[in-house]
Amino acid sequence: EFNESAQEKRRVNPLLADTPGNAKPLSWSVDLLRELEWTRFETVGAELFRELGFRAEMLVSGPDGGIDVKLYEDSNVAPVAIVQCKSWKARQVGIKPLREFLGVMTHEGVKEGIFLAAFDFTREAVEFAKANRIEAVDGKRFIQMINTLSEEAQRKLLRIATEGDYKTPSC
Repeated sequence: EFNESAQEKRRVNPLLADTPGNAKPLSWSVDLLRELEWTRFETVGAELFRELGFRAEMLVSGPDGGIDVKLYEDSNVAPVAIVQCKSWKARQVGIKPLREFLGVMTHEGVKEGIFLAAFDFTREAVEFAKANRIEAVDGKRFIQMINTLSEEAQRKLLRIATEGDYKTPSC
């Protein structure tokens, strides 16, 4: 009697053994973005900006003061923009977090901000962002940005996003 384990089946044919709950996504989607736990969402955001040519520095543990990633061009000492990430699954980003973010931009002396969200923004929030040099990037736009990258870079981001347990919050 020959009894293959699930792991052996997966090695031979990855489509055979995975149950739908355990299968890793093979391509980018807004649904995948919304499944990412918050620190993974931030990591993917930072890596996206690295792929777009910025030096992206994530703030390490502890309160981030409204900044998740600082973006630098070339060898500049001062960031050209700061990034705030919200991986809310099914809640629109309203104007309040954007007002707070503008305060952080002002405090940091940064002229541009990027607010990445897994979901979308209220109309009021989008208007506020446009008026205040904040790029409001919702889940659909985030995916569009990823899709501008090379196939290799898209696969790299997907590997980073789905490595290990990418859905359970780390804290």
